[in-house]
Amino acid sequence: MSKPMPILLTVNSSTQISANMQRIQLSGDELERYPTHCAGGYIKLLFNHDGGTDLTGYSPENRPVMRTYTIRSFDSAALTMDVDFVRHECNDTKSGFAARWAMNAKPGDTIHVGGPGTIKSHNLEADWFMMVADMTALPALSAKVKELPSDAKRLRRD
Repeated sequence: MSKPMPILLTVNSSTQISANMQRIQLSGDELERYPTHCAGGYIKLLFNHDGGTDLTGYSPENRPVMRTYTIRSFDSAALTMDVDFVRHECNDTKSGFAARWAMNAKPGDTIHVGGPGTIKSHNLEADWFMMVADMTALPALSAKVKELPSDAKRLRRD
């Protein structure tokens, strides 16, 4: 089975949700082909070799740079998805392409996106669950927490 072609999505909004996290909402009619329950799955953001999103001239032999991110939430009716990015210092080239792009994204900007891919689901019949994540894994963890049974109890240790 061949991989689906990347789709072009548009930035609806860019919101700093914490000191260290940026949420980008993307939209596009081609999200119709995404599975309804794809939150927690991954996508590939495509960049040219300079860190921009113009992929003119790229081909299977001359591939763009890809960065993997998690779908934080997906709305199949509105054809939107939210993607969270860790905010890094982006005043030099030490930051990654995706972090720099996310920190500067504004409504109307576009980006090519491949995917979605899925992540392994957990056993919802288990007696208990232990979930741990660093900042980059928070979107996936958030999607998994939403899947837990309604009678699951939360134990938090600070």
